Amino acid sequence: MHCNLTPKDRMFSVIVTTCDPAVHGSASPEAVARTLAALVPGAISGIVRDVVMAATGQSEQDVKDLARIADHAGCEFIVTEKWLDAVQGALKIAREPRVLALRAGFAPESGFYDELSDLAWEASLRPTRLLERPATALHRTLPFLAPLAGIVAERNRLMQAAGSRASVASFSAWARHVGPKRTMRTRARRVD
Repeated sequence: MHCNLTPKDRMFSVIVTTCDPAVHGSASPEAVARTLAALVPGAISGIVRDVVMAATGQSEQDVKDLARIADHAGCEFIVTEKWLDAVQGALKIAREPRVLALRAGFAPESGFYDELSDLAWEASLRPTRLLERPATALHRTLPFLAPLAGIVAERNRLMQAAGSRASVASFSAWARHVGPKRTMRTRARRVD
């Protein structure tokens, strides 16, 4: 079967969410900076085209700190009162039709960008979960129970899932609406 994808078609937009209503509190500016720094290898390898930071529920000082971090990192910055509004705004300005949505405070581990590049060659990207590296005995025994760190999907699918406003109150709920049936082999480590 012939693949008509060009190198540009293999690129992803990344949305970093700094707050998840299901997790009390927001990621610290330091954790956000570490997450953004972990995206540099993806940009260098040509798999990450742009990054949008979606923030909500932060203090005024945190918003200033996050805006400064976004500016230094060269990424777009959206801040709203409601989590879902920030996510939808970020999806609207993402440049690529393929998106990695990543919770701030997580950094993809070694091999992630190779695996993401492999996903990019699929003619139709199937939604895929990125889980946290197992940190407990339970998660090492049953790694599929590890917390969700991110999701890879087509922007249209993410927008459609975000449109179910009443039932999308957190990153995990959003991911459930997207409906990923597979999980990436590589994981993300906590950096907060």
